[in-house]
Amino acid sequence: MNKSFIKNKLKQESFVPSKKMGQNFLLSNNIKNKIVDVANINKDDLILEIGPGWGAITEILVQKTNILIAIELDKRLYAHLKTYIKTSNFHIINNDVLCVDLDNLILDYNNTQKIQKIKVVANLPYAISSKIVLKIIQSKLINDAYIMVQKEMAERIGAKVNTRGYNAFTVLVQLFCKTKILFEVNAKEFHPQPKVQSAVIHLENLHNSVNFNIEELGKFLRICFLNKRKKLKNNLSNIYDIKIINQMFIDYNLDMNLRAENIEPKMFLKLFNYLNR
Repeated sequence: MNKSFIKNKLKQESFVPSKKMGQNFLLSNNIKNKIVDVANINKDDLILEIGPGWGAITEILVQKTNILIAIELDKRLYAHLKTYIKTSNFHIINNDVLCVDLDNLILDYNNTQKIQKIKVVANLPYAISSKIVLKIIQSKLINDAYIMVQKEMAERIGAKVNTRGYNAFTVLVQLFCKTKILFEVNAKEFHPQPKVQSAVIHLENLHNSVNFNIEELGKFLRICFLNKRKKLKNNLSNIYDIKIINQMFIDYNLDMNLRAENIEPKMFLKLFNYLNR
């Protein structure tokens, strides 16, 4: 599948990409091959693709693995892929990924074969990419994700402590995963061209055994970063008793002047547990 194929297909079927679904179709053969290459796929890996679109990456993935599961919300693209890829190792689901239990879906196709690793390889729909990332990192089965997202999001996910991009979302993701930005992708490699640049990132799931409510932790982190220029204890005092906050800083030997951007992810988890015990 090349650039001409996709553009002709769009024209023939009068297909208008949906802004609501964040549809920007990858045209570059070089980039799609590069994404698959960095995923280092073994035949015994189970691959999950989210938002396969016209199948630009799908047609390569299906040659690399014994089990490829794709989730596509758009009924038109679902119908296209059902006829375009007919190999027995390809399974496609017509559903909203945010409504799918990823681990249950994986188990449905992992009951007879020996699986080495479970990997997500995808050009994510940008409109809901942050929500999809949160689903991926909470999986108990997914080992790795090689995903294309907006460059700005990739930088936030991979941000280091004491840097401008470091925020609540950064901390949440890094509590679950090791993160690495692999390479950037120019907007001209898509149709229609997005107004932002893109990047491919690797998330290595740590499969944390720590038991916490991710929604409650997310709320806590948003409070911590509510005003990045304020001291952390002042942000926390909007919700928690200042006396307890001060004692916590003493117990953990933390500087009272610290801001949220100065705190490592693992320490945030300790603070969360301390204040919510």
